[in-house]
Amino acid sequence: ALKAEGVKYIFGLPGGDTFYDAIANNQEIQPVLVREESSGVFMAMGYAKITGKPGICYGSSGPGVANLIPGLLEAESDCVPVIAIAGASSAANAGMGAFQETDQISITKPITRWSERITQPERVPWVIRRAFSLALNGKPGPVFIDIPKDIAQQEAEMPDYIPTEYPI
Repeated sequence: ALKAEGVKYIFGLPGGDTFYDAIANNQEIQPVLVREESSGVFMAMGYAKITGKPGICYGSSGPGVANLIPGLLEAESDCVPVIAIAGASSAANAGMGAFQETDQISITKPITRWSERITQPERVPWVIRRAFSLALNGKPGPVFIDIPKDIAQQEAEMPDYIPTEYPI
């Protein structure tokens, strides 16, 4: 889905999940590693301002997402299209005090145009398409996508991805 949207860079810091493993094998999307997650979101903002395309950033669960907050606040204030993707503790353990478990949707919802948790792997194309559409159309701004570890690791038949049309 990210490749179909023309994503060239993802700014962030790998965590204990499979997201970076998936893009490491992709020659078309380059990870730009940072020392701390807030740098990634500000780099994504700079990229979005220069190119007019959404900047993509990544944070690991818990403290990593907390470090994205200053940049997401700034992106909302400046109307900059940023798509923040984050790993999360397993959905199967939700609410059971898993390591670094945090209600990331509640934290990001007030400061983004849209915050969504992927609940099934087959929903990935819909969530990514909606994220790009909301980040770019109307008043641009940040969007947050939460991917639980167990959902990210499931095998699934993925529906075809239809890239976003913008601006609407």
